[in-house]
Order: sequence, then C-alpha cells, then structure tokens
Amino acid sequence: MLALASILLPMAWGVALAATSGDSATARRRLARHYYLSAVKYEADDRSAEAAELFRKAYETDTTYAEAAFEYGLRRYGMPYGRLASAEERERSKRIARKLVDLYPGDVFPSMLYANLLERANDLDEAVDVMENLRKYNPGNTDVLSILHRLYLDTSDIDSALETLDAAAAIDGEDEEYYVRRAGIQLALGDTLATLDEADRLIKKFPKSPAGMCFRARLQDYFNMPDSALVSFGKAEAMMPPESGGAVKIQFANFYLEHGDSVNYDAKTYDALLADDLDFATKRDLLAFYLQNLLDEKGDHARGDRLFDVLLEQYPHEAELRSLASRYSVAKHDYASAIEQIDYAIDLDHSKEQYWNQAMTYCLLDDQYERGFDYFERAVENIDDLGMDAYIIAGALGVMADDPQKALDVYSRTLSKFFPGQKIDSPIDRDALRHTLTVDNVDNLANLYQQIGDAYFKAGDPEHAYLNYENSLEINPDSPLTLNNYAYFLVVDGKTVDPEALQKADSLSERAVRLQPDQPTYLDTRAWVLFRKGDYKEAKEVQMRALELLNQTEDPGDQSEFYNHLGDILFMNHELEEALKYWQKALETDPDNELLKKKVAHKTFFFE
Repeated sequence: MLALASILLPMAWGVALAATSGDSATARRRLARHYYLSAVKYEADDRSAEAAELFRKAYETDTTYAEAAFEYGLRRYGMPYGRLASAEERERSKRIARKLVDLYPGDVFPSMLYANLLERANDLDEAVDVMENLRKYNPGNTDVLSILHRLYLDTSDIDSALETLDAAAAIDGEDEEYYVRRAGIQLALGDTLATLDEADRLIKKFPKSPAGMCFRARLQDYFNMPDSALVSFGKAEAMMPPESGGAVKIQFANFYLEHGDSVNYDAKTYDALLADDLDFATKRDLLAFYLQNLLDEKGDHARGDRLFDVLLEQYPHEAELRSLASRYSVAKHDYASAIEQIDYAIDLDHSKEQYWNQAMTYCLLDDQYERGFDYFERAVENIDDLGMDAYIIAGALGVMADDPQKALDVYSRTLSKFFPGQKIDSPIDRDALRHTLTVDNVDNLANLYQQIGDAYFKAGDPEHAYLNYENSLEINPDSPLTLNNYAYFLVVDGKTVDPEALQKADSLSERAVRLQPDQPTYLDTRAWVLFRKGDYKEAKEVQMRALELLNQTEDPGDQSEFYNHLGDILFMNHELEEALKYWQKALETDPDNELLKKKVAHKTFFFE
C-alpha cells in the first residue's frame, strides 16, 4: 500500500508546474488549497511535522489565504529554536496568524485559539482586545465571557473581571461557583468583609445546601476566626441526615487536623467513613490520607486499626482495601499480617500484577523466601504478560534464600523474555540489544546485570560476577549500586588482593561515593577499599562517617559489618582498645560469627 505522501506530493508538483506556467492568482489559490487540505489530512493522521510543512507551503504559495496563514502562523510561533525564536520573528508569526482573526472577527474558534496563543506569550492586552472584539459578535457566549474573566484577572482589571462574571451569571444563572469566584476576587483584594459577604449571599441563595456554610467556615478559619468556623461547620453538618453528609464531615475533619485536635479529627474521620453518601473510592482515599498522616507523625497505630476495621466491615470483599491494609501492615513492620492481607486481595482479584509483586516483596521482608517464590510461579501462571519487576523480585528471593542458582535461573529467564539474545554468562550482544533496548527499560537492564553479578558472586563464581558488573556499567556507567558492589567484591575475597584489582576497586568505590556521598553502605565499601590499600587513617575517617550516617537512618538494620570493619581499621591504626570495643559491638549483633569471636578472644586482627 502506497503511503499518502507518495500520492499527494507528486500531485502537488503537477499543480505547482501549472501554477508556474499560468502564474495566475487562481492557480496559486488552487495549489495553496491543495497544500492546505493535504495538511489537514496529515494532521488528522497525527503526522504533525508533515502537516506543518504543508501549511507553510500553502501560506507561501498564497499569502492572502487566511486559513493557511492562521495554521502556519500558529505553528511558526510555537517553534522555540533558531531564528524563529527571536522577538521580531515571533511578532511576525502573530501577524501572519491574525489575518484570519481580522477577516472573520466573529468566528469563535480561531479567535479563541489565537487569544490562547497570546495568553501563553503573556501578550495579555492584545488577547483582551481579540476577545472583547469577539464578544461584540457573540454577546451571549459564556465561554467567551469566561476567557475574558480570566484575562481581566490576569491584568488586574478587577472591575471588568467582576462585570464579565456577572454577565455570564445573567445568562447561565448564579450557581455556587459564581459566588465562590466573587469571594475569591474580594479575597485577593484583601477585603475581609466583602469576602464573607459573598459567602453569606451564597448561603442565602442556596439555604438548603451545606456547601455555602462549609465555604463560609473555611473563610472564617482563613481569617483566623476558628470559633466562628466551628459553628459554621456544625451548622453545615446539621443540614444533613446523621448517616449522610460525608463530604461535610471530611471538611470538618480537616479543620480539626489543621488545628492539631487529633481526638475530634479521628471522630469526624470515623463518621465520614460510616457516611452512606460516600463511595468506596472516596473512603479508601480518605483512609489512605489518614494513615499516611498517622505514620508521618509516628502516631498510635491503634487509631488507624480502629478506622480500618470500620471500612473492612463495610467492604470485606474489596481487593483494593486489602491491598491498602497490607501496605499499612508493612509500615507497622507487621509483615505476617501484610502477607495475609495481600493473599486475601489475590484471592479476590488474581489479575492484578501489583498484588503479586506486593506478596513477593512482603515475603522477602519477612524472610519467607520459598513462599515468595511460590507466589512468583503462580503469578507466571495467572498473568499472561508478567512484567519484569516480578522477575527481579523473584531473583532477589533466590539470592536471599542462599540459593543463588535459583536466582540465576530466574535471571536467565528474565533476559530471554525481555532481552532476547542476551545471556547471563556472556558479554552484551550489542546487535541483539538494538532491537529491544528502549529509554524505558535501559535502567531495568543495567540493574538486572548488577543483580546477576551479585548472584554469581554468591554462587562462588567471581569471573561471571565481574563480567555482569561490566555489562551493567556498559549500559549505565553511573550506577552507584553496581560501582559499589563491584568494588566491594573485588577486595573482600581472600587475604591478598591483586594490585590491578585493588586499583580498579579504588576507582569504582570513589565514583560510587562521588555519586552518592551520604550513602552509608557506599562509604563502608570505600573505607574497606582504603583499608586494603593501607590508607588506614583515611579509612578511619570514612568509616566513622559511614557509621554516623547509618545511625541517623530510621532503620539502620544490621550494623555488624560496619562495626567489624571499623574494628579492623582501628586495629591497624594501633588503637587496640577501641578496636576491641567495636569488635564486641559487632559480635553482639552477630553472635554466631566465629571470626569475630576469634578477634575478641585473641585481641588481634584476622583476615576473613
């Protein structure tokens, strides 16, 4: 099938020859119209570049053709590069586009589109001029009035802004938004009484709607009148049946939250969750917001548990709620409960890949590696096109389970599925990669090669570990995790280190720390590389900084290796007592470590 361009362009050349030979205005207009209609077709096919070029040809063929001038001028103005970006050329683009607006001043669409261009260019006065001219021809068009209202606000012409707002209301009626906008204008002017007066007008206009009373309450709170706001919120809530008014109760709860009243905040949130006029999605989001605040403030988890129970009673079979419950349990470090909740979600809806990934991750956190791997295999069966994240988590499960071969098997499957032609035991196949590597998956592949390297090293195969680290760095030379792990494994194995390997480790660890200077693990590796180089004083400074940063983290985790390394470094700095202190600290966190027992008992340093 021939492409549209192969048909249209030869036709265009044929008409062009005719125009040249006749050189008549009619022929030029005919050719310009042909270009214009072809451009419209390209635009409809989402081929904007070709359309822009044909609009240009249409205009240049016949500069009196206003429709072509309009389309070309708009696109010309939007080119933010080269000579067309200069102030003079942008002004010329505007003049070209305005031909159509001046020719048909009452035509709504081109005038509004042109005014939008002017607004984006901050040519507000001209935009107002165009829209006021359009209003003369379309006095009852509220879209025109709405744009004018916005432009007048932007130009601080408050009287005109109010006039256009009132004109639109005279046509469509005075709805709640009308009074809110008027109040917003008065608020911007700093007129407190006028702002509150607009809220009172809203209440008078819609006496049975709680929205006006809530609006007044929010304004009163803004003007530092919390007692008055409390009364207004109470009146708004009283307008609704006790079992309803969920939206009012949410606003009331937020008022208490902003004033630090956690007891009443909890109570109103509880009432909102029970309200029968709020849908599940709103209640779910309300609970998620509540829980996030609770966790950020390190509040009493019992408060969150109580609210969760309320929603679980109402929606026991909502998979999304079970998923939220699992994430809440993880935040509380209750991984067993998290697994139970996400397992329930999977039973309710096994088609969501996110749930399977959550289950695998929670098993990883709870050291239930086999169970996590079982979730992976079930996910493969249930999800037709399971994403790469699931495979990455499954590989991590194999590594953490001290089964690196299982991890390598998963990683091999991952490469075959997502990057055909790549193998875990070979350098990158660049020709094959050209067909699969994209801007969206490049980081995933670099991270995958890093994890393959970790698994190979754990399997006792440093040669293939280093090969995969090289693969990772070929794709992303600035991956701090790859740089760090590669450096560490180069120096951690054996009593002596090959000088060339030591030099490489030095370069890798230095780059990792330069990229993330406050990452404790990378500093620990850096200190250990310096130690292996014999730079004991610098190693001590770096390791002390690593421990300082580690202890500032919310969950420092296993600190035994940090203490052990610092003990070794202090020993080589002839600080035996301090070295013993840190070896003992390391032993307290890792009591089954035979090497640490040996160091403490013999008060001397032993290589691992």
